[in-house]
This record gives sequence, C-alpha cells and structure tokens, in this order.
Amino acid sequence: MEYWNNYWSLNSNGDCFSLDGKSDLSRVMTTFWADYFLAKGNDAYVLDLACGNGFVGKVAISKGVNLYCIGVDQSTDLGVLSYENKRNKSFLRLLPNTPVDTLKFVDDEFDSIVSQFGFEYSPNSYNVIANTYRQLKPGGELCFLIHSKKSVVYERSVDELLVLDYLLNEYDVFSYIRNNKQLSIIRKKIADECNKFTIKYADVTEGLLANIYIFIDALLDNKVIDSKQIDALETMYLQHKKRLEEQVKVSHDEKNVQVIIDHLNTLKFCNVKVELFEHNDIGVIGWLIEGSKGFA
Repeated sequence: MEYWNNYWSLNSNGDCFSLDGKSDLSRVMTTFWADYFLAKGNDAYVLDLACGNGFVGKVAISKGVNLYCIGVDQSTDLGVLSYENKRNKSFLRLLPNTPVDTLKFVDDEFDSIVSQFGFEYSPNSYNVIANTYRQLKPGGELCFLIHSKKSVVYERSVDELLVLDYLLNEYDVFSYIRNNKQLSIIRKKIADECNKFTIKYADVTEGLLANIYIFIDALLDNKVIDSKQIDALETMYLQHKKRLEEQVKVSHDEKNVQVIIDHLNTLKFCNVKVELFEHNDIGVIGWLIEGSKGFA
C-alpha cells in the first residue's frame, strides 16, 4: 500500500488520472459527477468508497447544497482530510486506513454510496455490496464506476507498463544516470527503443521520458544532481508501475461484471443497470454500475 499512500498524500489537486486534475478524463468525470449530484437535490448524505484524495467528494460538495460526504480509503495517508464549501453549506470528510469491505456505519444511513475506480480493488466484492445495501436508506442509490478491460484507462496502463518495464528492468536507466556516463547516447537510445514499441498512445512514452530527460539534460549541462533526487524519481516510477499493475489486474471483463450483477440481484437491489460508460471524444472509460435499495 505504500505506493498508494505516497501517491494520494502528494496528489492533493489531482485524481487517479493526473496529478493536476486537468486531464481529459478528469474533466469528463468532473462533469459526470456534477450532473449526478445535481440530480440528487439538497440535503444528501453520501459515502464514497475507496475515495483516494476525495475527487468525487470534492465535486459533490461543489454542487450539492447541505450535502455531507464521507470518503473512506485503506491508504493511511490521504493528505488533507476535510473540506468545506461554505456557500453550499456542504462538507467532505476523508477517513484514511479504512478498508471498504469492513465498514461499521449504521443501517439505513446514506442517500447515495458511490465509488470511482475503487470498489474493484476490494478482495471481497460481495461483502462490499452487502454492506452497501445495509447502509443505504430505503430508496438510496449505489453508483460505482469500475475499470474495464475495454477502456482507454486499461489500454493506456498496458502501454505505460511496457515502457516502464523497459526503462526500469531491461535497460535500468537509473543506473546509467547515477554513473553519469555516456548520457547523450543513453538519451537517444531510450527514445529510439521506446518509440519502437507498438503502443496505441504515443503520448505515454513522451510523458514517461520527460522527467528522465530533465535529469539527463541537467547532468549534461554539468549541473549537480543529488543522489537523493535520483532515488526519489526512481522510487516514483517504481511505485507508478506497481499501481498500474494492480489497476490492470482488477480491470473487469463481462464475466467479472456478471458476478457483480449476481451479487446485486442476490441482495435484492432494485433498478440494477450495468453498462459501459463511454465518451464521444475519449471512448470507453469503465463499467457503470447502478442500483437502488427498495422500500420495505
């Protein structure tokens, strides 16, 4: 979990797509959740599962009036833990070190329970869904967005892992940087080799090489680079690789999604709806899973 802790503690302004929250995916998801919470009306009590640094909750309190959102995540360091929108009289509180499959909230408490690319990381999806049903008010709604093996997020992750595996394992570029030898040759070699990869998103390679180029160019200009800075950059890349590996692993195909549908039906959720969430300019983003708790 250290790689998630470091990511969320340093990523106060972004989301799971970008560090600054300004990527195309960030904008699409901001619009999606804004529309979702506007439709919920006022005075909603919301639970956000596997919340990360609170991206969904921040959108919620920016749109909802008298809305209170609790975000839970098993990471131990989420950075800032409370947010307030005084104009809307809405609040967000993040609870770190809180696994989503063992929550102890009281029954019939929340108007909505949501999750953006977090539910699927739980090792026990049935427990999470059962807790969700118990904790929703009658008429309350579940809305989960989870990773799909058909999504642009999955495809980009696979591309990034290909490049990262070459840089960190096959070529071990950071050893060359530490030794400060033949850097101009190394710069060209890694660019040439990475550009040979058959990947769908060319900007993936450009983005991953950018920080490495900064270090190499600084050394070529005879600037002093502290070994701790090199260690920190390598650690960041290693942790990013671990996050991507986990993200690819938990991505769902139709068979995996059918298991979730079976859970929802077993637990008597109403109005169950599962579909691929797509955007015209981006493509498939993930599986959108919705349902509601009936009235007794």
